[in-house]
Amino acid sequence: MKLFRKSDAMLQRPLWQKLVIAAVAVIGDFVVFTVRFSETDGSSGRLFILFAVMIGTWILLPFALRHAARERDPRSAQPGPRSALVAATIISATVSIAEGRPSVMMAAFSAASRRSRLWMATVCAAMVASELVTLDLSRSEGLSAPGKLGFFFGIFGPAVVVLVVGLVRSNQKERTIALQAQAELTHEEMATRENFARQEERDRIARDMHDTLSHRLSMIAVYAGGLAYREDLDPEETRKSARTIRDEAEAAVGDLREALHSLRSEGRIDPREGVESLVERSRRAGMDVEVRYQEGAGPQSLAELSTMAGHALNRAVQEGLTNARKHAPGEPVTITIAALADALSITMSNPTSQAGEKASVHSGGYGIVGMRERASVVGGSLQVKDEEESFSWTLRLPRKEVQ
Repeated sequence: MKLFRKSDAMLQRPLWQKLVIAAVAVIGDFVVFTVRFSETDGSSGRLFILFAVMIGTWILLPFALRHAARERDPRSAQPGPRSALVAATIISATVSIAEGRPSVMMAAFSAASRRSRLWMATVCAAMVASELVTLDLSRSEGLSAPGKLGFFFGIFGPAVVVLVVGLVRSNQKERTIALQAQAELTHEEMATRENFARQEERDRIARDMHDTLSHRLSMIAVYAGGLAYREDLDPEETRKSARTIRDEAEAAVGDLREALHSLRSEGRIDPREGVESLVERSRRAGMDVEVRYQEGAGPQSLAELSTMAGHALNRAVQEGLTNARKHAPGEPVTITIAALADALSITMSNPTSQAGEKASVHSGGYGIVGMRERASVVGGSLQVKDEEESFSWTLRLPRKEVQ
């Protein structure tokens, strides 16, 4: 979970664009195949090779055009799935077979524009190597200087075009992603300032209520002290003092209730609410959440945590479920609880979303910072695994017996 952990929705093309790409690839390749068929000597082996290469290219093309969400993360060096590079390289290596196929250029352009010089060099090298393997220098004999220039441009031209287009598109993506990153950082800074202002106001409210409560409690103490030490009070004065104590106590309780209500952030859940309750709440909201107990753990194991450790666990689960619902909608969430020798290990994991937003305990990573701080306060630890296909964190909390 991190700031720019965007969903594949940003990178996935609309259906109509996919259909256009497929149509261009199929129709364009078919036209090239027809032209090459007319130029062949009628050899069935040659025709079979052309047809097999064309079909294989169509099968690999969707893999070559596949993107990963982290391509939009300016802090990530990942240009895309490795399967995309492998597929694009294989397709680019067939450029000399039925030259001019649109599907080859699509795959090469896609790989060369991934913000990676390695990917760009790989597909260009594959295209040049393919041309050199099938190079027939005898075809250049007798050609004029312009003719020879055109001959050799036919060999290196496709790779040069891919290189130029890849550099241009890579630079454009770099600028676009940098602008998006700056915009999101600005948004995060504004949200942080707004939250800070709210917190400051809550602190002022707390100080004001502290003064008011102190006054009321001191009044209660004065009147209670008078009842305890004065023996000359008549029944009416005693009742009056008792009514004052009662009124001030009720007012103090009311003030305290209002203060707590005003200081509580919107949408917060009682930290005493247990894991099973949080899970059940999420299930009612439509999430697919499974709780697994391993290595001797069970629901009773959670009672072995101290109060603060229990709060840390509940906050972590609450944060994880909220982020999974927001950034990986529809994906199953698994919570695994294991009993270790001196601690409980709690792991929450979910696959990376393919349709919704992904990303980060999310407010620039501050959720993770808070979870890690809570864990360290009670003597525990937090480990996070942010991988291409899944996200998970493991919280280790000491049990009361060892504290």
